[in-house]
Amino acid sequence: MLKVLVLLAVVVAAGISIVRFMPIDPARVHTPSRAAPPGDVATATRFVAARQITTTAEGVLTAADRVIRATPRTEVIAGDVAAGRISYVTRSAFIGFPDYITIEVLDSAEGALFVIRSRARFAGYDWGANRARVEGWLVQLGPLVVSPS
Repeated sequence: MLKVLVLLAVVVAAGISIVRFMPIDPARVHTPSRAAPPGDVATATRFVAARQITTTAEGVLTAADRVIRATPRTEVIAGDVAAGRISYVTRSAFIGFPDYITIEVLDSAEGALFVIRSRARFAGYDWGANRARVEGWLVQLGPLVVSPS
């Protein structure tokens, strides 16, 4: 019985290590968003929000970057405000499951849109974590972004 418990502990530790320390490929994460109308799109593992902006692209990206970087366990993967697109990774507190986030401003028929994509790297369901995180950031951005009616 002790051997089974030790083996189980080793398997769990290996799984956690893989999730926490698997390298991130910026080329797969830091990709452009597709054009979309203002609004939200949610799936089991991702959340995308597109909002009209009330300031410059640089202004909303700078503000969003500040808000996102203040989120615990979040770091930049690639990009910056000057490049017009930034990608981040935010990890869960205990196991360190990574969620990838990309922000940018796109031109559309409705005008400039701030697009934020948050998606899970592992698992088939994120329990609404991506949506909750993005909606919280949008609230902090306040009047810089306009929710679709």
